[in-house]
Amino acid sequence: MDEIWRIAEKHGLWVIEDAAQAMGARYKGTKIGGDPRSIMSVYSFHPNKNMTTGEGGAIAFFNDEFESRIKRLRFHGIDRDAWKRFAKEGSPHTEVFEPGRKANFMDLQAAMGLHQIGKLDGFNARRGVLFHRYLDLMKDIDEVMLPWPGDADHGHCFHLFVLRIHPEKVGLDRDAFVAALKEENIGTGIHYRPAHVHPWYRDFYTAHPQHLPQDGLPHSEWSGERLLSLPLWPGLTEVDQDQVVGAIRQVIARAKSAARTMA
Repeated sequence: MDEIWRIAEKHGLWVIEDAAQAMGARYKGTKIGGDPRSIMSVYSFHPNKNMTTGEGGAIAFFNDEFESRIKRLRFHGIDRDAWKRFAKEGSPHTEVFEPGRKANFMDLQAAMGLHQIGKLDGFNARRGVLFHRYLDLMKDIDEVMLPWPGDADHGHCFHLFVLRIHPEKVGLDRDAFVAALKEENIGTGIHYRPAHVHPWYRDFYTAHPQHLPQDGLPHSEWSGERLLSLPLWPGLTEVDQDQVVGAIRQVIARAKSAARTMA
């Protein structure tokens, strides 16, 4: 972030943080969204995030001048919400000041979110316990690359446990590895494939190759072909974790045995 802020300051740019998966994470001791060098931070409350309102999200900012415009943009570009329009002092007329979206919360969602915020630190603490337990359970498995655990100043909120496999050691590529775990009743996620390999972006960059480096994005592709996310949420039990890691060991052992047989 320091380097991003330095570039932004040099060129007079805004920094808007995509903090969708960073509720409670820290950078240099400060929680994400807490540094005024970023003009806004955007959070997601999707059901798979660390706290949820069922769907939706939030925008955090330091400058109050943005509030009225953000509220306008989230509701069709209209200058006042329905509650004010139907109040005694309100006017029944609506005026659209700019193109907007239908992106406002229901009050029910907001009420849920207020209670979830109070539980967020507890949710994250439990995720952290499980995260570090995964690290300990798999520290001797050379066929996988484990994620960074964080340190005293830089701490993530343990939203995902993303490991990468060594296909040449396992004897399976990532997709085959995921399929094998599924056969053991272990669900995984792929978070995420690099953006430039998705159809729309792939077609865009094919038509506009000047927007990609000449040698492509080999590091992104290398990582994207090897990563997968293991089950992780506050309600996960240690028994569940043992089952996940046991399945991983079993899949690796089976793949190695098959490779030896073929050799």
